[in-house]
Amino acid sequence: MKYLRIALLLLPIAALCARAADEDAKSNPEEDIPDFSNLDEFIYQPKSNATLGMRYISGVKTTFSGNGYLAAPETIPSLTPLVGAPTSASGYAGVTVGTGGRDYHDGYVDPDTRSETVANANGTTSQVPIPADGKTNQWSYDTNGQENAAGTGTTSQVVAGDYMQFHIYSATSEDNVIHDHPGKGTTGVELASNHDMGKIGSHITWTIFGGVTLNDIESSTFGNVNAAVTTVTDTYDLFGQTVPNGPYTAPSTVSQNIISNGQILVNSAGTPVTETIDTTTLLGTTPLSRTTTTATDDVSVADHWKLHGAYLTFRAGPALTYNFNDHLKFTFSAGPALIDASSTYTVTEVLTPNTGAQIIGTFQDIEDKVLPAAYADATLEYDITDRAGLYLGAFYQVAGNYEQTVSGYAEDSNDSTGSWQTKVDFGGQEGLRGGMSFRF
Repeated sequence: MKYLRIALLLLPIAALCARAADEDAKSNPEEDIPDFSNLDEFIYQPKSNATLGMRYISGVKTTFSGNGYLAAPETIPSLTPLVGAPTSASGYAGVTVGTGGRDYHDGYVDPDTRSETVANANGTTSQVPIPADGKTNQWSYDTNGQENAAGTGTTSQVVAGDYMQFHIYSATSEDNVIHDHPGKGTTGVELASNHDMGKIGSHITWTIFGGVTLNDIESSTFGNVNAAVTTVTDTYDLFGQTVPNGPYTAPSTVSQNIISNGQILVNSAGTPVTETIDTTTLLGTTPLSRTTTTATDDVSVADHWKLHGAYLTFRAGPALTYNFNDHLKFTFSAGPALIDASSTYTVTEVLTPNTGAQIIGTFQDIEDKVLPAAYADATLEYDITDRAGLYLGAFYQVAGNYEQTVSGYAEDSNDSTGSWQTKVDFGGQEGLRGGMSFRF
């Protein structure tokens, strides 16, 4: 009974609650789920394009000119009689020997070092210099049959009448020719990008293009030039002796077996007993004569001009793109450019004298230049996917030029030894470009 009374009490309350809920539903009907079926689908279209590839460009055009003085590596020696001991007994070719010696391009002559044994009052012996006789046993020469600079025969330091000649060479180039060279084409790295600015008709769009490329500067040429070669010749007396074939350095000795009663003398071990024989050819200590001659030819001196460096090409401008279909398109772009170049100009001058080693001088200069330019590109691009593709194009660019000068200076006096010029011309370059493209 107790539960029945509770149920009868709750029944009116439940009915009231149900009525209230029904009234609320009528006054606040439930909202329907929105219908999105009529909305257009949104797809993002990439507006920018980046390319990474290689760019081959024809070489810069260069000209080379100028002249210089190639000084002798040796100092012209005095003709006074040699006095005093040399600084060393051998190895003077191409090296100044110091006081008391004469250094030439093809040998040297030093004071005599011969000595004799004398008895002292106390019963001992000493080695003392022999009395001066106008001869020396300290000298060296390079050749008795070297091909001359012209390649038409051989030149020997040994001359008729049993005389020895030593030389010192120098040269002044007299080249009035402008040497043209097209330069070497190079392949560099290219990075470029463009941004879509909108459509012009159904197939054409226009974009803003920008790019940068790094390429090398490579140009060099080599050739003989007219030059006046000066030769200082000192002639020495051999006193009727036959000099050994060059190269020869005095003093010289030879070891030979001792012959006794027609038999080779041997020691207790059966080894032949030898003796040292002095085979030195003596030379006069003072030149008999000195001559200085200057002759002009086009075979003795050769110049090697070399230009090496790199340059950045910055370019930017509008571009028009014709879309053949969803994958293939053609783009043409033209506009201003800027070239930032850095080059090293090296001139090597080589004198090939009639005797002795070549005489070589090397001179160098480094230059940095910024030049205005203009470009035109024509490119085919094929999109492999919506985001990546391949491109291949041709281009033409034109820019200004600059001049670079190399000057030579003597190490001892800092006097000018010459000046060589090169003109570096970036006008009328063309080439190909290709690589990958990426859209984003």
